[in-house]
Amino acid sequence: MADLTCKLLVIGAGPGGYVCAIRAARHGVDTILVESGEMGGTCLNVGCIPSKALIHAANDFYKLRLFATQSLMGISTSAPEIDQAKTRAWIASVVDGLSKGVAGLLKKA
Repeated sequence: MADLTCKLLVIGAGPGGYVCAIRAARHGVDTILVESGEMGGTCLNVGCIPSKALIHAANDFYKLRLFATQSLMGISTSAPEIDQAKTRAWIASVVDGLSKGVAGLLKKA
């Protein structure tokens, strides 16, 4: 592996790291960003974002169950079912899209 030199070394491509690296590069600072995992850090990939996506799905499921048991506002539906594999795939697609967005911002900068 070749030796690299820079003025600023940013460790971690989480919300602080990638923003720091982009701003430094835009100001002409020779910058290297090091990340061992996916772009976006823990929050985007395994913490906040997947949790919020799951909460969103659970809230929608709850509302559907409520409409199935109580004809609120004149809206009724049959009892909903959840496909957990599809829900997990949807969450993964949300995370993947955001991670690719961060990578795109970094390439652009």
